[in-house]
Amino acid sequence: MELPKREILKKTIEKAIENGYDEHYAMYGVEKTGNHYIVERMNPGGDSFEMDYERVIFSHQFAKAFWGSGPVIHTGVAVEATRMKAWRFHLQVMVLSDDPIKYLEQFLD
Repeated sequence: MELPKREILKKTIEKAIENGYDEHYAMYGVEKTGNHYIVERMNPGGDSFEMDYERVIFSHQFAKAFWGSGPVIHTGVAVEATRMKAWRFHLQVMVLSDDPIKYLEQFLD
């Protein structure tokens, strides 16, 4: 069954948080406005703010937490690419993909 994009974003952010992403904010919400997604971040003190989902998923901090710093584990990858850290490789591929949210989906458990 195909997950809605809002759910994919929510699950990817949760996975990144479990791996140490943005420990200053305790909760996240993902809302769709028109054809776009907004991420709401809330800290334990109750302060919150909204930001564009692309600002979250294309950040180095998010990518490091989501994919990790180990080597690229990917079949069919050029030898040069395998020397890259996983987060850097996948971030570059995601930036070039037609649908970055769908790219993230394949890494969800």
